[in-house]
Amino acid sequence: MTEISNQTSISKLTLGEVIEVVALATYCAVAVAIPLAFIFLNFDNLFSPSGPNPRYLFAAMILTGILGSTLRGLSRLLTDVGEKKYQKSWSLSIVLRPLEGAGIAFVSYLAISAGLIVLEQVRSTPNAAGYLFFGVLSGMFSHRAADKLRATFDRFLSGEKAGGNFKNRPNPTLKRDAAKKRVAP
Repeated sequence: MTEISNQTSISKLTLGEVIEVVALATYCAVAVAIPLAFIFLNFDNLFSPSGPNPRYLFAAMILTGILGSTLRGLSRLLTDVGEKKYQKSWSLSIVLRPLEGAGIAFVSYLAISAGLIVLEQVRSTPNAAGYLFFGVLSGMFSHRAADKLRATFDRFLSGEKAGGNFKNRPNPTLKRDAAKKRVAP
């Protein structure tokens, strides 16, 4: 009986933690509202038939990166509180997540602008919706994008080719051919 009562007392939030969760949720709400307000107020500059203003497009992409990473942080916060797994030490991660999203969105903007990532080949003007969509995704998945960039950079520094070490890698074509030979017609 004492084990059950100990488990329930551990899962309850203290008053300080409740205040902290409310403050983090408010911070996230503001970080979501600002990009949405910017896009709403500058809609004509972003979705003009003659093409978006590059400054507005740049700012909107950075802000949508912040939006995406904030939504991911808010989702994590609400899930952890709901599942009674919230830990005070994760607060800094939630506060700094929008900066990570902005940074990855900036790198994504550079990659799109440089033509390394092609959103549409038919249009002569930039596709603002594609930029904003890519900004949100780069913010939401900034942790994965950062891991991929880190792995690419490590591979670059080690002198390994982009495809990796081909000598030690199994050849999938050989496996497929061997499987076909084993199957009797």
